[in-house]
Amino acid sequence: MPHENGRIAEETEPPFASAEAVQRGVTLVASQHGADGLRYLRTLVRYARDAWPGIEAQVAKVEQP
Repeated sequence: MPHENGRIAEETEPPFASAEAVQRGVTLVASQHGADGLRYLRTLVRYARDAWPGIEAQVAKVEQP
């Protein structure tokens, strides 16, 4: 996903990635950033789930004990 300092250009239309890319991204963020990464992912689920296909299910998977 192209960005500048973590900000996606305003003119970029969702979805921002394929469901497969979201799955890879969720796994990577959760494994590399732990609780902080999960907090960030939960924020995306709450406020931007339509922009990231399948994110809700993927976050639920990585949160399972």
